[in-house]
Amino acid sequence: MLRALEGMKDEMVKLLCRLVEAKAISPDFGGEGEAEKADILMEYLEDFDYVERFDAKDDRAREGIRPNIVAKVKGVLDRTIWIVTHLDVVPEGDVRLWRTPPFKAVVENGKIYGRGSEDNGQSIVSSLFAGIAILNSGIKPKYNLGLAFVSDEESGSEYGIKHLLRQRVFSKGDFFIVPDVGSPEGELIEIAEKSILWLKFEVFGTQSHASRPIMNASRRAMKFILDLDEKLHTKFSAKDELFDPPYSTFEPTKREKNVDNVNTIPGLDVS
Repeated sequence: MLRALEGMKDEMVKLLCRLVEAKAISPDFGGEGEAEKADILMEYLEDFDYVERFDAKDDRAREGIRPNIVAKVKGVLDRTIWIVTHLDVVPEGDVRLWRTPPFKAVVENGKIYGRGSEDNGQSIVSSLFAGIAILNSGIKPKYNLGLAFVSDEESGSEYGIKHLLRQRVFSKGDFFIVPDVGSPEGELIEIAEKSILWLKFEVFGTQSHASRPIMNASRRAMKFILDLDEKLHTKFSAKDELFDPPYSTFEPTKREKNVDNVNTIPGLDVS
């Protein structure tokens, strides 16, 4: 099986490069969704024993849908080992900080550079070709191998894995592998994750000219965030070595644009 996969290396690299260049950003982040990437994957699933789309309606996205693909290699027993990977990627951020174009795959020194090459392109390709290798070998596995290629992982999963759960795609007793994080040596197996909570705060001040300040919303927001950060880390200070890092994290991330000009004090700060 490993020799068979080694023989498909060039095809795997080619596919991963295609996936990198299919820009799959959520409409929540200003993108068109994952339709192009899903169409590419469908080209590789013709020989699978079972293939079905469970697309979620989203008028903001290209073609009005967020694609979710389910494929299976049938096994001897009616129980499924699922490998769940996601199609979407996070935005590229400041392009000036990239050494290579984020949505142009670059193969260099045995690595593939580009947005989504790791998260989650390498997992998509490796799980897909594991299924192809089993099919090509003629081996019938003990359990079904199920592949779920889902949308919307980076922005809440409402149109992705949650949609599949509502469609009752999975069965009690199924096994699940989610290759979303790891190590270069492949030795890391993650068995638990902390939960996540995203919060947005609106801090109000008084908009005025910078030469005549009244109540600066940005300054109030900065003080509030720093104070909240300190209090949260103090209150929730428990440690559990099962996790890495072994403590709760609280990180300020996005701040929304407020005023357009440098000499106006903002009356609203959204963080």
